[in-house]
This record gives sequence, C-alpha cells and structure tokens, in this order.
Amino acid sequence: MASVSFEKRGGKRLARVWFEIDGNRKSIRLGEISKRNADTVLSHVRELEACKRIADKPDPRTRGWLNEITDEFHEKLAEAGLIPHRDRRTVKQFFDDWASDTRIVDNSRRNRRNTVTKVIEAFGAETALRDVSPEQADRFFADMTDRYSRAHANKITKRTRQVFAKAVRLKIITDNPFADIRIGDESNTDRQVFVDAKTIEKVISEATDNEFKLLIALARYGGLRVPSEIVGLKWGHVNWETSRIEITDTKRKRTRIIPIFEELRPHLEAWWWDEASDGAEYVIPSYRDANRNIRSRLIRTIKRAGLTPWCKPWQNLRSSRETELADRFPIQVVTAWIGNSVAVAKRHYLQVTDGHFDAASGAGGGAIVVQSGANTVQSPQATNSTEAGKTDVSSIVPVYSTVPAPHEGFEPPLRIEKSDVLGR
Repeated sequence: MASVSFEKRGGKRLARVWFEIDGNRKSIRLGEISKRNADTVLSHVRELEACKRIADKPDPRTRGWLNEITDEFHEKLAEAGLIPHRDRRTVKQFFDDWASDTRIVDNSRRNRRNTVTKVIEAFGAETALRDVSPEQADRFFADMTDRYSRAHANKITKRTRQVFAKAVRLKIITDNPFADIRIGDESNTDRQVFVDAKTIEKVISEATDNEFKLLIALARYGGLRVPSEIVGLKWGHVNWETSRIEITDTKRKRTRIIPIFEELRPHLEAWWWDEASDGAEYVIPSYRDANRNIRSRLIRTIKRAGLTPWCKPWQNLRSSRETELADRFPIQVVTAWIGNSVAVAKRHYLQVTDGHFDAASGAGGGAIVVQSGANTVQSPQATNSTEAGKTDVSSIVPVYSTVPAPHEGFEPPLRIEKSDVLGR
C-alpha cells in the first residue's frame, strides 16, 4: 500500500510518496510540502494504485484532482505508470478530426463542420480539451439557446456532448463537461408543413423539365432523401415487373426496397421515355453534383405555382409522404419504405393534421384524410379523399400497370439491367 516518508535535507523537510506497480516499489518526490498536503497526495495515489491493480476507473474525487494538478506532476505520475500520459489535443484538433470522418456522407460532414465552427468560437481553437469546464459547457448551451431555436440549440449541444464523450472513451479527458446538461428534444414541430397531393402536383406542373418533375415526385411520393438518395439511383434499380425500386441509403450505408407508388409511376414513366431510352444509366443524372443548389430551384418552382415556399422544402415533402403512408399501412412497413426508425419517424416526421381531428370528431365522416394539416400548403382546388385512409389521386394522374410504349410495336424491358442500358 502507498505511503509517505519525510527526510531532512539542507534544513528542509522533503516528502516522498511510495507505491507499488506490478510488484515493483516506486516513489515520487513531492518536495517541501505540509503533512496535510502530503496526506492529500497519498490518498489519491492509493486510489490510483488500487485502480491500476484491478484495472478500474478512479473515483470522481481523484479524477477531479488529476484534472487540476500541474502538467509536471501529472507527467511524474504517468512516468511511474500510475496513469496514462496527459493528452494535450486542442478543441480544434479533436473536433476537426471528428468532422472530417470519411466514413460519413458529405451532408453529415457539412453538419458536423457547422458544429465545429460554433464550438471553436465558444472555447477557442488552441484550448486543450481537458481545459473545457462544466461552467463553460453551461454557458455554451445557454448561448446556443439564445441565438437559435431550442431544437437547433439542442442538436448542436447534443453533438458537442457526444464528441466530448468520445474523448472520455479514448481517455483523452477524464470527465465530460457536458455530462450533466439536460438537453431537450431536437424536433421542431413549428417547421413541419404538410404538403398535400393537389399542391405538389401544381408545383410539379410548373417544373420546366421531366427530370425535375420526377425529382420532386421522388421526394413527395417516394419519400426519398434529397439529394443523398438521388445521386446513386440508377435505372437498373427500377424493377417494372414487380413495381419496386431499390434505394441506396447513403446515410446508413445500406439499401431498402420501396414500391413504385401509384402517384410516382406516371412521373417515372414520363422521364423514362425522355431519357432512359437514349442510354442513360442514372435516373436523375443532372442533379448528382452536390454543389448544385436544388433547394433554390424548388423554391423558384413553388413561387411559379403561385404558392408561398414552405420551411425545409425537401424534408417536408418526405415528412408529408411518411405521414400519409402511416394512415394507410402499419408503422413497421412505413419506416422500412422511408428508411428511418419508428422513434425517428415519430420525433421528426409524422405530423398531426386537420384530417385526423376531422376523423376523430366525425367531421370527416370517420375517414382519416391527410390532405390538410395545422401547417399545410394546400392548393385552392384541394379536395378530401373519397376512400377511408387513402389519398384520391385518380383525378391527378393516370395509373398504368405496365410501362406504356411510346410507339406501336415497342416493348420495354420488364427488368432494366445495367447492361441493358449501357448496351443501347
């Protein structure tokens, strides 16, 4: 067990702490200090000695002490083998590494970079991770809440806490300064908008080409993420025979299968005859470049349709589709098609619409109608559905059971393979 000894030298009373590591007796000189201070060091060294022997984590009191001691004394403890060497990585170094992770998609890296900018602004680029205190963490959260919506502040703070938790796991720091901050929900229902079928068809009609019409339809009727799930979508992923499309989920690096929904099919067919018969490989080739600002183009198209652009224009199309599907199919089916979890769907996507209130009160004849909502973009001609739980699209677009031929005698392939496309 660790102990302290004192010796007189040159008129001074010098202390030394003794301990055992892996069966070897070692010591560290403490210099001229009081017995009380020497006993304080001894109590922490005994804790570190015991933790080293049983491979355990020091108690909070000792971890706090390790954070406060000088680099010189910390290094002596590390050289003796009681603790790891102190990692002096800065806030900028560690957060930059986190934001530059090549295993995540480009959009996630951009979101992380946004967090890094705020963290560096708050704590300083050259500040060591271990020097960020719980008090600074509290001020950071308060500042984010003052500057941004509560949902956005929660998201930024949660990401920051996760990065510091990683630093704890890697033993760069002993405690997470954000550990005790109570972070609320990241969802913001005030920015959720239900875009009904009549409205989106009006917007689609104002698009200047069939490719952009299909892009909007894939977001609203297919529930695809734009642009991440658009860039890799190929005609070889479209199976006309089974009416299914294979979607590459770049966010989770996996694939899922969705139906060729009846509302989506006419737009998919129209672009097929425009583009794929000429040998195109990708379904949406013009918008595979991440630098193209498709958000601005969608907003311009919405304005041409005589409507006011809604918040989060692409995501609310996806949210509207998931809300619609949730009233027609079991939730496990809907989330499998949309590509998120039930928890995420409930927190960020599913909306409560006026149609739900009407169905509950009997105003809608008992049928759930999802073509209007508390936050709704609705065309003046929008009508309710005629069948319980379904959106009436018969007046919007024709529905085909097979791909129509552009001229007499032409038969399209039922399964479009990559070799079929490239061979034309």
